Amino acid sequence: MRSASVQRGKNITCKNEHIAIYTDGSGYQGYIGASMVIPTFRKQRTECIGTEGTSTVYAAEVCGIKFALETALQIADQDIRTKKLVIFSDS
Repeated sequence: MRSASVQRGKNITCKNEHIAIYTDGSGYQGYIGASMVIPTFRKQRTECIGTEGTSTVYAAEVCGIKFALETALQIADQDIRTKKLVIFSDS
């Protein structure tokens, strides 16, 4: 399943018709964080959203997607010529 997903991602991005956005949420040393990156525009956002007692990795995954959508809207507002967006998430 994973190898098929990786191959599908490569097929989407190799044609240069889409802007790839990568998101992730994770826990480390008792803290929960969320991030997203858009390599094409050199945009990145990473935030600690809480501790293991106040949040979950699942919530962080959703926050990463939220960050991606917010950043995509900012890019569009700057009149940067945008292509189709593809958000890659592991959840």
